[in-house]
Amino acid sequence: QLDWLRDALDCPSSDWGVVIVMHVGLYLAEDGFTDNNSLINGQAIIEMLKAYKNKGAYSYTGSNTNYPVSDSGTFANSKGHLVGVWSGHAHADGYCNKDGFNAIQTECGYPDGTRAVGTIEEICVDCVCVDMTNKTVTLKRFGYGSDRDYTFI
Repeated sequence: QLDWLRDALDCPSSDWGVVIVMHVGLYLAEDGFTDNNSLINGQAIIEMLKAYKNKGAYSYTGSNTNYPVSDSGTFANSKGHLVGVWSGHAHADGYCNKDGFNAIQTECGYPDGTRAVGTIEEICVDCVCVDMTNKTVTLKRFGYGSDRDYTFI
């Protein structure tokens, strides 16, 4: 899977933006991702994405004996920009940029006692608008929650 991700990050042009969408996010509650579970070998993905964003090298050896991983590589000649990493899973909005790239967690459509079935609050959908010229992302929210926006490099 890490080989696939490394190959997928090989963009043909510096004009390209990369958006990664995953179910379980890379970060935990202390990072702004409420109720998230730890992703097995998630640090390997973080190291790879930091290197891609900075166009540098990475090396990672995991400590999980059930899912061993050891990987290294470089993105010194890579093109493209890491726009962000999106996830859901935890049923809450969240944001983290502790490793130099934007990680966004999006609330789900889930009537939880405070959000009534059959109302606009029951659903939660983000329309993602990426402006490659100004390096901005706008998340336009339909339903529960609010619009969000941020910049990337």
